[in-house]
Amino acid sequence: MKPREADRSSSQPICRAFQKRDRSSLTNPTMLFMNRSSPLEATTVDELGYDPQHPFTDDDITIRNPTVGAQAQMRYNVTERWTSQTAVSFSSASSEGYYSYLWDGAKSEDTFSRFVSEQDETTTGTAVQQNLIGDVSILGTDNDVVAGIEFFHDRVSNQNSGFRGAGQETVPSSGSSNLSESDIESALEGVSRNDQTTKQSRYSAYASDVVTIIPELSVMASLRLDHFAQEGDVSTDEDDYNQTTLSPKFGVIVKPLPDRVSIFGNYMNGFQNVEPQTEEGKTKTFEPERANQWEVGVKTKLFDDRLETTLSYYDITVSNKVRSSPDNPDVSIQDGEVQSRGVELSTTAAPVEGLQIIAGYSYNDSKNKKTDADFQGRRPEEAGPKYLVNGWARYRFSEGLLDGFGIGFGGNYASENVIMNQEDTGQFALDSYTVFNASVSYETGSYRIDLKVDNLTDKEYYKGWKTVNPQAPRSVKASASYSF
Repeated sequence: MKPREADRSSSQPICRAFQKRDRSSLTNPTMLFMNRSSPLEATTVDELGYDPQHPFTDDDITIRNPTVGAQAQMRYNVTERWTSQTAVSFSSASSEGYYSYLWDGAKSEDTFSRFVSEQDETTTGTAVQQNLIGDVSILGTDNDVVAGIEFFHDRVSNQNSGFRGAGQETVPSSGSSNLSESDIESALEGVSRNDQTTKQSRYSAYASDVVTIIPELSVMASLRLDHFAQEGDVSTDEDDYNQTTLSPKFGVIVKPLPDRVSIFGNYMNGFQNVEPQTEEGKTKTFEPERANQWEVGVKTKLFDDRLETTLSYYDITVSNKVRSSPDNPDVSIQDGEVQSRGVELSTTAAPVEGLQIIAGYSYNDSKNKKTDADFQGRRPEEAGPKYLVNGWARYRFSEGLLDGFGIGFGGNYASENVIMNQEDTGQFALDSYTVFNASVSYETGSYRIDLKVDNLTDKEYYKGWKTVNPQAPRSVKASASYSF
């Protein structure tokens, strides 16, 4: 629970920078939107008969997603006990190309309506953070103090076209011709385009203190203040609003076996900003959604710190969720509540020099405690799989001809995911899946080059939330980084 491990061997500034550019052009996989107002005709992808090898579109229907990111960080030892840390980052992500999806809204049980749009959107983000980190003695106790301020600005430029219908498809495929670029151009002829820029900013201030009462007992308290300034569409003031929230956090650590076993517990209050909605021609604002979380767990460091394990149990209650009024579905009220409980296990091992193994497991039991009648008592559709498992092993050579090279292998498992879970429509579940990945890297001095293969076995699998989203097949990615 210590806020940092400061290097006090030098009072010289340390500066690091990282830049990454990735530009990909991918065939647009056809997403299926399930009907949310009628009983489902199928409950799984197999029953539906969907074949991801038949994308319903030609290969020239692509989405390009260029991204750029840069980060710089500087640490400066102001005194022997105080360190200044400054971080600045910038990111830009765009979506360019044609997008299509199928909607289960046709009257025939195996027929999906097709909709298309041309995407032209760019999101940029800028973040600046300034921390003052101290290791001081107050009233005879050791205090690890962090105080800081943070600024984040987000800008979205949207020139997307509107969506237009482009015929129908049957699932399973009837063998009809795929959607081509000329088909989309014809469907979008004369359709209006967005010309919208939206902006939002967040200003934050925070402070935390970890007090070591005795070597075997530490307590922590922190407070964070966030002010949201939502400018929204810059061409109008009607969607502008501001919100300010306070979030406290408290924790305790007991070390029955110092440097080997720690028992911890903490409580925190978080929030999520809720955008205004238009009701009956007027803009209606909402209070932030609130999340109260408590957690208990144990952390161990064994075999000369070669094996670290953390096991925790958590309970989260999210309140103030916006939902439809039972008296008038066109009016929103803010009294919804969701509860999530779960277990998380993470392990890091370094059994031999150069080898690092990371593994994790999580279980989540989530339930709608107060919501619309169709969802009451059910697992939220956005909750995702109940069980997740991940693992990754990496070995770095440190001598000989392979000095600086590294190899890695790992994978992820996700259990069944119920993406439709309503009283009226029934349930639709995505199958569990296991996906493997591998990598090769080379590192020397300030340079690092990585080559990674995702979905090594070319597994067909899906994610989604009220949707069936085919995931990417086997792909190869390369990246390079430089630090100074």
